[in-house]
Amino acid sequence: MKWIARSGAAAALLGVAAVGGWGCTGDNGNELTLEEYFRELDILDNESSAEAEAAFDDVVDTTDIEAIKEAYDAYPGILDAFIEGLEDLDPPDEAEEVHERAVDAAREFGDALRDALTDLADVTSLEDLGELGLGEEFTEAEDRFTTACLDLEELAAANSIEVDLDCGGG
Repeated sequence: MKWIARSGAAAALLGVAAVGGWGCTGDNGNELTLEEYFRELDILDNESSAEAEAAFDDVVDTTDIEAIKEAYDAYPGILDAFIEGLEDLDPPDEAEEVHERAVDAAREFGDALRDALTDLADVTSLEDLGELGLGEEFTEAEDRFTTACLDLEELAAANSIEVDLDCGGG
C-alpha cells in the first residue's frame, strides 16, 4: 500500500492518496508494546491499501468519468476509517509523540483531500479531472502525512523492528 495508497488511476488522474483501517490495544488489553504497535500499524496500513486499491480496480483502464468519480468519492471514507483506526491504537510511550503527529497529519490530510475533491461533482470529462488542481494546501498536507509516515518507519528501524509502510507512495 501502504501508508499512503496510490492506485495507478489515482496517481495518473489526480495524485490523491488515501488510507483506512482499524486499531487496537495489546493482547493483554493494555497499551501495545512497540513491536505490537508496529505490527498493528502495518495491518492497518495494508487493509487501507487494499480498500483504496479496490476502489479503483474497475476504473484503471476506463474513460467512464462517472465510474472514476465514484471511485474518488470512496477515498474520504477510507481515510476516515484509517484515521479512526490510527486513533484507536494505544502506542507505547516511546512512540506516543510520533504517533500523535501521525494522527494530526492524517486528520489534516483528510481535510485537504475533502477540499481537493470539492469540485469533483462538476467534472464531466477526463480533461476536467486533470484540471481539478490539488493546490498548495493539499500538497503541504500530503507532505506532512508522508513525513509522519517516514518518522514512524525511522522509529521502527531505530528499534530493529521491520515495518514497510511504503511512505513514499508512488
